[in-house]
Amino acid sequence: MKRSIELRRFRFICAPRKLIKGGLFLGKNPLGATPSVKSRIETAVAALLVVSAMAAWAEPRMPAVFSDHMVLQAGRSVPVWGMAAPGSTVRVQFAGQSVQAVADGQGYWSLQLKALPSSPEPGRMLVTESAAGSDGADSIAIEDVLVGEVWMAGGQSNMAFPLNSMQGKDAVLAKAANPQLRLFTVTHRTAAEPLSLHPGQTPGDVEGKWVLADATSASAFSAVAYLFGAELQQSLQRPVGMISSNWGGTPIKTWMSPESFQANIQLHAYAEEYQKALAIHRKVAADPKNEADYQAAEKLWRKEEGEKLDAAMKIWNEKKKSGADPGPRPTAGRPEPQNPDPTGVPLGGYRPSTPSISWNAMFAPLVPYAVQGALWYQGEANVSGYKEYGKMLRAQVEDWRRQWNEDALEFLCVQLPMNGASGGKRELAHLREQQASVLTLPHTGLAITYDVGDPGDVHPASKIDVAHRLALLARGQVYGQRVAYASPTLQSVSVDGTALRVRFAGVNGKLAIGQAPWVAADAKPLPMDKLLGFEVAGDDGVYHAADARIEGDSVVVSSKEVAAPRFVRYAWDASPQANLYDSTGLPAAPFRTDNDE
Repeated sequence: MKRSIELRRFRFICAPRKLIKGGLFLGKNPLGATPSVKSRIETAVAALLVVSAMAAWAEPRMPAVFSDHMVLQAGRSVPVWGMAAPGSTVRVQFAGQSVQAVADGQGYWSLQLKALPSSPEPGRMLVTESAAGSDGADSIAIEDVLVGEVWMAGGQSNMAFPLNSMQGKDAVLAKAANPQLRLFTVTHRTAAEPLSLHPGQTPGDVEGKWVLADATSASAFSAVAYLFGAELQQSLQRPVGMISSNWGGTPIKTWMSPESFQANIQLHAYAEEYQKALAIHRKVAADPKNEADYQAAEKLWRKEEGEKLDAAMKIWNEKKKSGADPGPRPTAGRPEPQNPDPTGVPLGGYRPSTPSISWNAMFAPLVPYAVQGALWYQGEANVSGYKEYGKMLRAQVEDWRRQWNEDALEFLCVQLPMNGASGGKRELAHLREQQASVLTLPHTGLAITYDVGDPGDVHPASKIDVAHRLALLARGQVYGQRVAYASPTLQSVSVDGTALRVRFAGVNGKLAIGQAPWVAADAKPLPMDKLLGFEVAGDDGVYHAADARIEGDSVVVSSKEVAAPRFVRYAWDASPQANLYDSTGLPAAPFRTDNDE
C-alpha cells in the first residue's frame, strides 16, 4: 500500500514514455500543474518523496519535452537531463553516440550529446538506468526522433490565436499534414518559483507532448507558430519543431524570470513586487481553507453573474461585428472574485499579472532544451506602460540567453499591428518604438506589421503575413538564404530647402507606393496614387500631414503649414495610414526624429 501512495504522489514529476523494462511513473508537472493550493501542498510532499521513490524504482525519468516525435536542434550540443535513483548510472544512446552520467544524491542527472547533423530519418533515443549495486538495468525509448530546427513561440493572445480561428484556415489546413513538422503546446500553468528537473530548483515540468503536424493538430496550434514552422520546413527542407508557450492578456513581466529583475537595477521594483507576491503565496498556501473559499466564491459568481455576462457579451460582440452601435460594454452586477494567491492560476476573466509566474511554469522547465531561437508576439498588455517596455524586452532577451547559455539565441519579435482609431492616442506608436529598441542587441529581428492589423479588433483575423515576415527574417538573417527579409529603415534626415529629405537604409529594390497584402473587412485599401503616412513639424513640435514624393532611396517631405520643418515622423499612429514599401512588398519601418514623451 505504501508503494501505491508514493506512486500517486510522485507521478506529477514524470512524463509518459515507452517502457522497455520495468515500471514507469506517468504524469505531468507538480507546482503549478493545478490552481489549487491543496495540490501545491501535495506537490511539496511529493518533492520530499523523490529520494525514497527513486530508491524503490529504477527507471530514468525525463522532462515532457523529451517524448516521442520530438525534434532535436541540429548543429549544437544537445543537453539531456532527468531524474533517476540516486547514485545510478544513466546512459543515453542516440545517432551513434553513447553518453553517460551519474545521478546525484537527489536523483538529478544531466549530460550532453555532441552536435548532431540535421536528419529527416526517424531515430530512437534509448535512456538506460543502471542502479548502483544492481546487475540489472531499466530503459525507456523515445521513438520517432528527428534532428533539425527548433523554435519557441511566446507571447499573448495574438501568438496564442489558433489556426482554426484564422481567416483562410481551410486552404492552410488542407495542406497541413507534414511528418517533418512537429508541434508542442505548453499547457497554461503558473508557479510561484521556477520549475525544473535540475538540482536546486523546485521540482516540476511543463505539460505537453510532441505531435506530428496534420489538420487536427495544426488546427488548435498557434497560427503564427505553425505558419512560421511550415514555411521554414519547406524552404530549408529540414525537420522543424515548434514549441508554443503563450497566454492571452499577459504583460511581459509575467514572462521574465526572477533573476532578470535582479540583474537590472532599473527593474528592481518588479523584483520587489515578485517577492511580496511570493510571501502572500506562502501565507495563503499554509491554510487550504483560503483556496476552498475562493473556489466556492468563484462558482457562485459564475452561476449568479458570469452566465448572464457571457450572454450579454455575445450579443454585444455580434452587434459590434455587424457595424451597429453596440452601446456600453456589458458589466457584471458585482466584481468577479480574485484568487487570493497572486502566483496562482487566475480563473474566469483574469489573466496572470504577477512578475515571473508564467515564466516559472511555462518556460523555466524547458531550460536548457536546445533551440535555435524564439519568436515573440506580445505587448498589447503593455501599451499603457510603454515607457518601460524596451528595457524590459531587452532584459528578457539577455536573460533567456543566460538561461540557455547561448549568446547567439535568436530572438525575432513582431512589432504590433494597427489597432484603434487613426489620429487618436499614440501610445501604440510609442510601444512599437520601444519594441524596435531590441534591435540594439545582436541576433534579433523585428517583423514590421502595422499594415496588416485591424483598427477595430486587437486580434487581426489573418496571421499569414505576420508569420511570413517572421519566416523571412529567419530564412535571411539566421539561415543565410538569399531573400529580402528586413524592412526599409530610417538612415538619415537632412534639410532640403523648405523640405526634409528622408533617406532609407535596407531598401530591397526600390521604394514605392504599395498596399497591404491583407486588409481587415471593415477597412479600406489605401490609394496607390499618393504617398501617405509622413508628418512634419517645426520648432513648435506641432505636426502636420506632409506632401511626400519618392526620389531613389529617399522621400522628400514638406507641408505648406510648416515653413521650416525640423522634425519628421512616419506611420506614427495607432492605426497608421501609411503606404511606403520596397519592391518586395515589405513596409517601411515607423519612426520619428523628435524625442518627446
